[in-house]
Amino acid sequence: MASNLCEHIGKYKSAQGIRTYRILHAYFVSCVSSTARKRKALETYCRSCQRRGSRIHACLKCAYFGCFDYGHIQEHAYNSNHDIAVDVNNGNVFCLKCGDYIYVQEFEDVALYFKKEAGRITGCDPYVPWKPNLAERSAIKTCGGVKKITDNSWIGLRGLVNLGNTCFMNCIVQVLVHTPVLREYFLSDKHICLKENPDTCVACEMFKIFQEFYSGNPEPYVPSELVYLIWQRAKHMIGSDQQDAHEFLVAILDTIHAHSKSGESDDKLYDPHCDCIVHKAFTGCYHSVLFCQQCNRVGTKNEYFFELSLDLGESLGGGKNTANQTSVKLLDCLKRYTTPEILHNTPCSTCKSENTCVKQLTIRKLPVVACLHLKRLAPNSIRKVCNKNSIHVMFPEFLDMSPFMSSANCLDQTVTEEPVDLTNSKHIFTLFGVVSHRGDQTGGHYISYIRQHRDKWYFCDDDTIARCSLEEVLQSEGYILFYHKQCSLNGYILSPSETIHLINDMYYDQTRCLVLSDSHLPIFMSSPHIAWKICVCVFELFFLIILAQ
Repeated sequence: MASNLCEHIGKYKSAQGIRTYRILHAYFVSCVSSTARKRKALETYCRSCQRRGSRIHACLKCAYFGCFDYGHIQEHAYNSNHDIAVDVNNGNVFCLKCGDYIYVQEFEDVALYFKKEAGRITGCDPYVPWKPNLAERSAIKTCGGVKKITDNSWIGLRGLVNLGNTCFMNCIVQVLVHTPVLREYFLSDKHICLKENPDTCVACEMFKIFQEFYSGNPEPYVPSELVYLIWQRAKHMIGSDQQDAHEFLVAILDTIHAHSKSGESDDKLYDPHCDCIVHKAFTGCYHSVLFCQQCNRVGTKNEYFFELSLDLGESLGGGKNTANQTSVKLLDCLKRYTTPEILHNTPCSTCKSENTCVKQLTIRKLPVVACLHLKRLAPNSIRKVCNKNSIHVMFPEFLDMSPFMSSANCLDQTVTEEPVDLTNSKHIFTLFGVVSHRGDQTGGHYISYIRQHRDKWYFCDDDTIARCSLEEVLQSEGYILFYHKQCSLNGYILSPSETIHLINDMYYDQTRCLVLSDSHLPIFMSSPHIAWKICVCVFELFFLIILAQ
């Protein structure tokens, strides 16, 4: 491709500008909408020989479509004296008089813009060459060599300084930094700041924290800026008093959402139309059914959640946990969550009276990252404090959520403790983080356990990081459990660190897995550029089939 501006394209730009190129690129190259994809499938063929695929070029003067391989675009240029055309397959500009593709910066900027727009709509990131600026070039020259993460590497592990009863924050930040989908998002520089001042953006601060954790610096990090930014939105957390880690989790997700959301989305945290990273990673949907026993009316409603709060206070038999009961199972807590509940004196919009109703919750859509909050704290109206339930909760390393889905009949499903078949379900989750509370309702301390570097577990206590075993994690007093959606490919089970889910719509039906350097997997999975080409071909083939019918 010639880098110098030829005289023919210079004359064309002076006379025509780039408007025609913008239209052709939007509708026939990048295809920024479903209408554009249909139009491309319908109209992209040579107007002379009716062939498709033979390197179709579009004239930038009159939008004539002609094939390059059989010479019809060249014939059109000779007869009409229209010298400039664009390859509708890749958007490259061709000068038919010079006989070469021409690089034009204005056209490249247009192409990059529409490629990003198309990627945002389809959920496939386009291949964009990196062009470092002067500051980045200077940083490249001054930084050291490439750091390889080995099994014994401590890259990504770093303590957090306690700023005075901020252990509730430190334990949540540790888990978020080691959440695979967030790590891929922030370390790939996908966050685009929407605030006028990046210093006031919590998402930018999280990006900075990710960089600090993976810089190789072993010194504990001081998260003072993060505390200040959270205080600006969550006023109830201001002060030096001990706070609840679960409340901080909700607060930081809410703040990242508020600082990352597009202008069209709602400011509310539970906005199903938002496409920020918080909603893509953490949002699930549960299905609520309310059955009136008087008139047999069935009411349904879908609601969105960021975490499931699971009750520990009652057994499946309906009674309270007794003093002799030393442990409960997480599977029983989930079963209780989806068990039908009898509600007395419930208003019915059909009967216009208060009757006995049966309510049942099931999970319709699972998030990529499932946060399970164990409700250990219960308000005590007499003592005006919260009572803590310190019973041990037995939670597994691998969790099968299939029995609790709306697609399953939860009344008939049997929850077993058999080993989970990792290849038999699309609802398998892997434990990667645990927040634990030590102490009672009057005071205590939060710590966390995180999974890092090929299934190795680490104990995080503010500025202290130490290796620990999986058995120690499973025996801990879990307060918030973090599970990452599992993925399998041809029977090969991918760990959370290898699985990256990019969700395409509000229900998160479609996911894409990016596998990092594994020789057992097909090579096309490791190339976003080739994967994008495959997506384009699939779209074109799909619409051609529709048109043929």
